[in-house]
Amino acid sequence: MNHKFKKMLKILIPIIFLSFSYCYRLFIPLAIINFIFFSESFAENLETTVGKETGLDIPRYVSLKVTEANMRRGPSLEHKIDWVYKRKNLPMRIIGEFGHWRHVEDFQGQRGWMYKSLLSGKRFSIVIKEETLLRNKNNSDGLGKAILKKNVIVKAKKCDIFWCFIEVEKLRGWVLKSDIWGIKKLETF
Repeated sequence: MNHKFKKMLKILIPIIFLSFSYCYRLFIPLAIINFIFFSESFAENLETTVGKETGLDIPRYVSLKVTEANMRRGPSLEHKIDWVYKRKNLPMRIIGEFGHWRHVEDFQGQRGWMYKSLLSGKRFSIVIKEETLLRNKNNSDGLGKAILKKNVIVKAKKCDIFWCFIEVEKLRGWVLKSDIWGIKKLETF
């Protein structure tokens, strides 16, 4: 019995060694690809600070509470209005706070200041791809329910790492998180 065991070990040890070395050859390139792909996502999620006024994360996503909101050059009514937004629920990213004012950025990268009462914590997003497919499941095998066009505002109900369950008018379904703006890349809720 002991002799059979030794013979079996002589056969298995090279096989085990080869399988481990093969795994490591695959592991290293996959780890590098993973780091390159997700480094930007990690950076966005790690660059979070806490707002001095609210104690909430900065940056964070909010939406417009009103149908008309002014974006100003600075945090007071004396500052010039650069933009007038006329879309309720348009997502904004808060990147700073000063008193009752929030330094915000829109999905096109425009930055300015808005008074806090113009903003809501409700989670809305906007489609940033020319078209995206609304699916019945959170994977690429999910059946298409509708095609959403660029600039459509959707209500984000929940998100995993790659997909978000959204609602637009009477439609509900899953879209790729990379096709919408208004949610951090690694954020889940």
